[in-house]
Amino acid sequence: MEQWERDSLRAQNSELIAGVEGLREQFDHGMNELVDVYDKVQRIRVEVTSSDRLVKVTSNSAGVVMSLELARNALHNNTAERLTQSINEAIHGAAQAAFQAMSEVTAPLQAVAEGVPEVTEMVTGLPDLARLRQELATGTTDF
Repeated sequence: MEQWERDSLRAQNSELIAGVEGLREQFDHGMNELVDVYDKVQRIRVEVTSSDRLVKVTSNSAGVVMSLELARNALHNNTAERLTQSINEAIHGAAQAAFQAMSEVTAPLQAVAEGVPEVTEMVTGLPDLARLRQELATGTTDF
């Protein structure tokens, strides 16, 4: 093997090592972010009151009802149908609010994932697996 070939391989190797070290740093950052997001998700509680103020619902990050409170006057001069509507409205609102809160809390994870380079960006000559997957899924491959 000629000296220039060895030098070229060393340069490629150094590039690859630097890329892997960068990936490790991104992974560590991502794991720290994941732990923070998990803690925040566990603490999410949303509270929604029906428009007629008869029902208040608290739900967790998954939209699961944790508590349901009726106003003092909820059972006075109200039909079962009206109370049912109020309960459903509050539960639906709590589920929507929980989804919104989850989206906001988990947004940093998407940013971390988008920052990770493709392997083809680090090593020249490798096939673009993302493109190949897309081609296979759509049936547009040339082979």
